[in-house]
Amino acid sequence: MISVRLWLKRAVMVSFMLCASMVPHSAAWAQDAPIVSKLSKNIYSIYWGFFNSLVVIGKKGVLITDPANNNRAAVLKAEIAKLTDLPVTYIVLSHEHFDHVGGVSAFPQAKLVAQKNIHAVLPLDPLDLAPDDIDITFENKYTINMGTTDVEMHFMGAGDGVATTVVYLPWEGVIFTADLYEDKRLTPASFLDDTNMLGVRRILNRIGQWPLKHAVTAHSKSTSPQILRDNIRYFNDLYDAVYPPIAKAAASDNPFAMFGLLDSLPGTVTLDEYSDWDGYEHLFGHVRRMALSIIHGG
Repeated sequence: MISVRLWLKRAVMVSFMLCASMVPHSAAWAQDAPIVSKLSKNIYSIYWGFFNSLVVIGKKGVLITDPANNNRAAVLKAEIAKLTDLPVTYIVLSHEHFDHVGGVSAFPQAKLVAQKNIHAVLPLDPLDLAPDDIDITFENKYTINMGTTDVEMHFMGAGDGVATTVVYLPWEGVIFTADLYEDKRLTPASFLDDTNMLGVRRILNRIGQWPLKHAVTAHSKSTSPQILRDNIRYFNDLYDAVYPPIAKAAASDNPFAMFGLLDSLPGTVTLDEYSDWDGYEHLFGHVRRMALSIIHGG
């Protein structure tokens, strides 16, 4: 008989797969074959199972991002083996969310790297989906020399979660982020509860100033920097639509009036320019989350 703990883990994975099957076809749980894209010499992205990972082949080992879960880690490992005989020696975790940090046991030689705030969340994992510990943590910036290139990790504050990490390869102009934006798609409102929209806006505006040839984001196949630029415009437009009425209410004789806008603003902001994006019906959730970030900081 399997343990209750193991049964729960399997149940969660099945539930996650079922939920993924309900999202648009572009975000299916898995496609027929992994999509392996060469971004530069020794630099790849591998998309499978609604996740994209950055893969950096060094002189002595390989660095990857976010295996996500055991099923995907097995596929990722097999695809990396087609590119190199070297073992995975570093896994950079983009943030603390359990659907991104699983599957690390498939790479027993790898050291786990994450922003230090990850320790505030990993011990809360009731389903044993996350790793027990992190080998290397950093505060604001950490660089790994792979022998073939430098891989930088940057923390710019909370974004999606409290340990949001931007992975940057300055020599190649390649960046990796997770859960900050998607390709012409608004993240469903139910997944925004741990998102600080002000933080996401700040991060995107900062990295948008970097010279980029590829912008890999965890839940999109394309690595075009244009997708990043489109989302920078979207977040700035969202902020510009939400901030003025809140600022006006905050400066009024009744500063508590701004809290009432959490319910009224989502029904008035439209942003028609983005009406052709997948998930546009979730704009109300984005408006409310931006308003809550402005008012509450959470």
